[in-house]
Amino acid sequence: MLYLLVTQLGWLAFTILLIVVVALYTKIKREITYLRRDVTNLQAELEQQKIAV
Repeated sequence: MLYLLVTQLGWLAFTILLIVVVALYTKIKREITYLRRDVTNLQAELEQQKIAV
């Protein structure tokens, strides 16, 4: 009986951990995408400033 309880709790903990990891990965990936877009915009703005000067 104790083995079954430990096994069920282990699978529950593993499932919750997996969900948390996937959620964090998705959030980090989205932030990296935003940062790349911002860097591209800043590079374009810097090039325009260089041309203007």
